[in-house]
Amino acid sequence: MALAGDIVLFPFPLTNLSIGKLRPALLVKHLPSYNQDWLVCMISTQIPQQIPTVDEVIDTSDGDFTQSGLLQTSIIRVTRIAVVEQRIFLGKLWLNFCSAIGASENQFRGLDSAIKLVSSTKD
Repeated sequence: MALAGDIVLFPFPLTNLSIGKLRPALLVKHLPSYNQDWLVCMISTQIPQQIPTVDEVIDTSDGDFTQSGLLQTSIIRVTRIAVVEQRIFLGKLWLNFCSAIGASENQFRGLDSAIKLVSSTKD
């Protein structure tokens, strides 16, 4: 069973709607639907693309990095979100990432708030 805060692997969709490459993503929120939909944030190793006040870095120097299942320093790309069906998840890397990094329920809600802020920004 997937839970908010887990890191899962699946082919993250590209912006042109083609099937993306296999990559990790953070499960942010289970959405009410018949399809077991999840709001997810992409996790990337492209550190130069980090937005400093928005994205979260998972660094190899973090004490619990080895538990993450990630291979190198990565960022949770809050600006790269998607809604996907749970059935396409191919596995879990890290169960409840937010607990593992000591993030409180309020901090996790802060990530959810950041997503709402980014998604409501007009061009």
